[in-house]
Amino acid sequence: MLSIAGIHHRIKKALSSRSACAWLLRLGWNWKEVKMGIYKNRHEREDIKLYRNNVFLPRMEVLIPRMME
Repeated sequence: MLSIAGIHHRIKKALSSRSACAWLLRLGWNWKEVKMGIYKNRHEREDIKLYRNNVFLPRMEVLIPRMME
């Protein structure tokens, strides 16, 4: 298997999107175009708001001092 460093030494100019897809496949990655955003129609549901405000945000608040800026 070819490493990312190995790719860097072989590339002389910018890749086309077709070449980038071919390299991803060669490295064992999949190419997928995402059409829908993360917050599509669901971020304001009541259960989502409760989870965000009571679970996710308090946990993130605890982790902020450990995050790099």
